Amino acid sequence: MADKSMEVLTKWHGEGNSENPWVKLQLGEYEDYLNLEGSDKRWWDYRALFNKPSSRYRLACNCVFAIFAQWAGNGVLTYFLPAVLGTAGYTEDVAKANINLGYACFQFVFALVGAAFVDKIGRRPLMLGSMGSVTIIWIGMTISSAIFNQSGEENASAARATVAMIFLFGAFYSFGITPLQALYPVEVLSFEMRAKGMAFSSLSVAVGGLLNQFACKSFLTFSSPAC
Repeated sequence: MADKSMEVLTKWHGEGNSENPWVKLQLGEYEDYLNLEGSDKRWWDYRALFNKPSSRYRLACNCVFAIFAQWAGNGVLTYFLPAVLGTAGYTEDVAKANINLGYACFQFVFALVGAAFVDKIGRRPLMLGSMGSVTIIWIGMTISSAIFNQSGEENASAARATVAMIFLFGAFYSFGITPLQALYPVEVLSFEMRAKGMAFSSLSVAVGGLLNQFACKSFLTFSSPAC
């Protein structure tokens, strides 16, 4: 196992040089953290998640990020984009389908670009920047759709601004949050915490998705009879 680890680290992190300091540092960390008698070897033992303040902090970061990624607003646009577009004045099925298709392709491209820049930008700056950006964009989208509704559905500029905000939201969300959903929760945990900690992450995602699915649907149904 140690030889295989050396081989993989030398290939991907040492540029073919097994004496690379970065490779030696990582191997040393592996030996320090991989405890064969740790609680992660016992399916019923969750003490490693709660026995130290640092462990509880890591678990909190794991769960909070998983929930915030669900509640950032992407769930509403993913599940109920036709209803949101109806609120913005796009009532024809063909127009909704075209915008929905374009939005999905748009997100896919930006997710690939974001994944390529994760290491260059850094996890924390990317997370904070994308979270802050989608918050501001969501406010703008709410304002533009409200202006459209208050204008008696005659303000074409407000409707176009709403669609533009939706695509801007998808760009920043896909660039920053989408790649980090697979990286940040697992990397913030120590080796001993990782397997059971990711179970808590999955639970947090399910809880966040539950609220998106039912609470957001109830709100949209109440605010827009077209839903």
